Amino acid sequence: MPPGPKQVERVLHVLRDWAEQESDVVGLLLVGSWASGRAKDDSDIDVMALAANPARFRETEDWIHDIAWEDAGLSVREWLDEDYGVVWSRHLLCESGLEVELSFAEVTWAAVDPVDPGTVKLVRSGCRIVYDPCGHVSSLISALRP
Repeated sequence: MPPGPKQVERVLHVLRDWAEQESDVVGLLLVGSWASGRAKDDSDIDVMALAANPARFRETEDWIHDIAWEDAGLSVREWLDEDYGVVWSRHLLCESGLEVELSFAEVTWAAVDPVDPGTVKLVRSGCRIVYDPCGHVSSLISALRP
């Protein structure tokens, strides 16, 4: 069953709750088709996590179980990692068929002097702040406004 806006909001809520408890995570933003308003029936939920040590999340699977997926009505059954240069992603496939792509990058991914061209493209195609206690994401978005 494809996710609707309410399901996306439930996923973002449990991810924000997790991030608030995870000292290495300093920012979360919704990106991709749900952030840009172009989501289709088969769209996954794409979330970028800025982390002090993103490699730590790649080295373990424990953190997946720390996210209260059940509060979003979900259960993660498997995952697959992908590399995208300075960013890596864990594609989390849920029992319902929903996929959540949680990407991790160093905090410097959001640096504004200079802004990485890949970051510019991703942010300008659509993003929404989910969690930003240090202001890294809001500073980036402000720097990219025309």
